[in-house]
Amino acid sequence: MRWAVIAVAAAAVIAVVVVVAVVITAIVIAVVIASVIAAVVVVVVVVAAVARIVATVIWILAVAVVVVVAVVDTS
Repeated sequence: MRWAVIAVAAAAVIAVVVVVAVVITAIVIAVVIASVIAAVVVVVVVVAAVARIVATVIWILAVAVVVVVAVVDTS
């Protein structure tokens, strides 16, 4: 009878360890997925900022071309 109690207690401890391991694994996977999503968001924000800067530079160059053409045309 004593060995049966020990066996049941050992099985319970093993079950708890397995459940804790599964929960920890799920948390780690969730953190990794969240990190990947955060990295993608950062990349999207950086690309958007660079695109805005490029658009501004193109607009400035277009205005400069129009001004140069107007100056050359009037002279």
